[in-house]
Amino acid sequence: MIRPSVLLTILTLTCSAAAQVTEADLADARKKFDKALEYEKQGDWVGALGLMREVAGVKSTSQVRFHIAVCLEQLHRLVEARNEYAGAKEDADIKEGAAGSVMSKKAAERLADLDARIPKVELTVPEEVINAKATIDNGTPIPLLVKNTILLDPGEHKLVVYATSRKTFTRVLKVKEKDPAVKLTVELPLEDDVSAPPPNVVPPPAPVAPPPKRDEPMNKWDAYPWVFGGIGLVALATGGAMYAFRAGTIHDMDQACGPERDRCPRNVEDIEARGKTYTTIGNVLLGVGAAAITTGIVLYVVKPHPKKDSAFTTVHVAGGPSTVGLNVITAF
Repeated sequence: MIRPSVLLTILTLTCSAAAQVTEADLADARKKFDKALEYEKQGDWVGALGLMREVAGVKSTSQVRFHIAVCLEQLHRLVEARNEYAGAKEDADIKEGAAGSVMSKKAAERLADLDARIPKVELTVPEEVINAKATIDNGTPIPLLVKNTILLDPGEHKLVVYATSRKTFTRVLKVKEKDPAVKLTVELPLEDDVSAPPPNVVPPPAPVAPPPKRDEPMNKWDAYPWVFGGIGLVALATGGAMYAFRAGTIHDMDQACGPERDRCPRNVEDIEARGKTYTTIGNVLLGVGAAAITTGIVLYVVKPHPKKDSAFTTVHVAGGPSTVGLNVITAF
């Protein structure tokens, strides 16, 4: 029995919560409700659902819940839609009296239609298993009885049933609207206790892992050829780009001065200077790129190698008035 003081406290809190909703809040909720109805006519069920939920946060009525259910149904979330239709019918029957009879009838019709469409799983759990739970699609655990009816949206679902000290039951179900109920009898056998060793048996010693193999230290010369090679490639690519810009400048000169270069405007000097700059930079970068790649190749050939009994490398450099020669002799 509820004491009068407790009842008075509950009524006070309820009145305080209701007093927090102002006329401005209600007016804004009405605008959102009308906007949501427009979204429904346009087929924007996601937008309509979001606005209807905001309206329900200010004032929940059977009409608001009915439209939330309509949006969920159109989004193929049939189980949620059924719950909202049931809530709309309950609100219409209890809170709104005779005024809600029309809404109650509409909600009841939609409930009957969904009950015929929503796929169901009739799940039977062994009587000796207590505290069994189930999850659908890795969702919230659901306590189970011996006989259970689970409602599912059409599609593929992962059903998991488990209990303490029992082996887990897992099943993937593919269900469609108006399918006959899927009947499952779940077996949850006891887990085998394999954690403890048999009595009077000493477990064998764990194998000793061999020491990790030490890698030979990396020779710093190994990186130099790749560094110079990378610099060379970048320089060549950039030089190529400069020549492409130079070609564009030549095209601009032809456009401004004509093929014979006999009618150049005053600003052609800027174009000519820019072309010379591109040419100079391109020549320098091509030279740098060629030199860097050559250096990288030389370093790769003459870099120090690990000492071996029968391996040696000899490099001979010879020069003359007009040529430079590089002779590399390697033996293994």
